Amino acid sequence: ALNLPLDEEWHLTVPATSANMGPGFDTLGIALEVLNEVCVRWRTDVDTFEGIDPFTSDPQVTLLGEGVDSLPRDATNGVVAMVKRGYESTVATDKMKLPIGWMEFVCVNRIPPARGMGSSSGALVAGIAGGMALRGHDVTTSKARNILLQETAALEGHPDNVAPCIYGGFQLCYTPRSLESTMEIDTDNGELGDALTRSEKPAQYISRRVEPPTTPPLAVLYIPDFESSTKETRASLPTEYSVKDVVFTISRNALLIHAYSCGEWKVLDEATRDRMHQPYRGDPSGFPLSRLLKAAQEAGAHGSFMSGAGPTVLAFAGGYAMESKASNVTEPATPEAMLQASAVADAMDKAAKAAGLTGRSVVTAPSNNGVVAQMRRTVDVDKMSDRIPDLRD
Repeated sequence: ALNLPLDEEWHLTVPATSANMGPGFDTLGIALEVLNEVCVRWRTDVDTFEGIDPFTSDPQVTLLGEGVDSLPRDATNGVVAMVKRGYESTVATDKMKLPIGWMEFVCVNRIPPARGMGSSSGALVAGIAGGMALRGHDVTTSKARNILLQETAALEGHPDNVAPCIYGGFQLCYTPRSLESTMEIDTDNGELGDALTRSEKPAQYISRRVEPPTTPPLAVLYIPDFESSTKETRASLPTEYSVKDVVFTISRNALLIHAYSCGEWKVLDEATRDRMHQPYRGDPSGFPLSRLLKAAQEAGAHGSFMSGAGPTVLAFAGGYAMESKASNVTEPATPEAMLQASAVADAMDKAAKAAGLTGRSVVTAPSNNGVVAQMRRTVDVDKMSDRIPDLRD
């Protein structure tokens, strides 16, 4: 049955994510306090549903924030498609399919698309989690989150963005050795499978949280104005590497996990270096990555790296953040910490401008929270619009 009262809505939030973190190619990722929101409710732009086919008509799609000029406003919207997938995965008849023609999807986007900040993973996780919630599943349970991980990682092709989007924090991901050459999940027929049956199968992807002893530093993002395709940047990577480069990257990957788990932030500059992907996605493509990384380091950043496939660059800087007990939202610990982070942001801005690059800097923090789904009274869209922070400020 459809779990959606007439006067209520499902409200979901998902964090931006930064994958790879330098040496952790396809294995490491961290959640950030830049949140997308999705609301799923009965549509409000018509007085009656008479004449609207619930299964073949397009839904009402409202977009706010990033991507409003490029993202679709119909059933092909990524969030809408994933909500439908998550809901209908165990349904065999039209009578139990999701009546998207009678529904409204409000997407409040703060994660810029195609910038290496996990926008596509956020759409996958929010969508499938929303569909599961509509079917009556509690997405806060470990079983439900494992289902989310298996499905979204299979769709994405790697788990390092979706894992922190689901669980929050710093996530270390891997595939069990016995399953490296086999795929338990069919990603072509659009079926999520029965939840109970799926949970009893071996996991194709596994993620473990790396917990620091103290709250980690702030995250400074330099977000270029241009978009980048992960598929295209992956195509630029070598198919073979020297033993020397592999050893270099493995050692930094281990050092990064050690530094984060022990709170040794002073070694992050060395720990975030790699020779697997950044040397090929950066300067050779015409993107001034080395100049941005150098500017961040000279301004006092603990460590910096290309976020995901880029072009966003992330620098850990500005002292540390602390968790607000009232809202569970990370905030700057001190004015001094924010000043330090701002100095790094200014330095990356200046380096980018000197290289002829346009973009913007954002100071945020790692997020402990992954996807959150809550049912609430329907909120007016205009009120939601008032709550959208402009990342361009």
